[in-house]
Amino acid sequence: MSDISLKRQLAEATRRVVNGRGPDVEGFGLICAALGELLGQWTGQEVRILICAEGQSEAVDMTKKPGNAAKEH
Repeated sequence: MSDISLKRQLAEATRRVVNGRGPDVEGFGLICAALGELLGQWTGQEVRILICAEGQSEAVDMTKKPGNAAKEH
């Protein structure tokens, strides 16, 4: 995927969270996924993103590999 396409995905996910009226964990996950894809493409390395909040049951934990191969934990 091109750099511009990945930036567009990041912008769309961010817009979704910013314009939402309440917590949007799924939207936040889309932001993290887009960031992981972009960082993976820029660096050519596998990128792991782990975000969690103490006392919360939901977490974002994913590994992004260059070339659209993603693995969720």
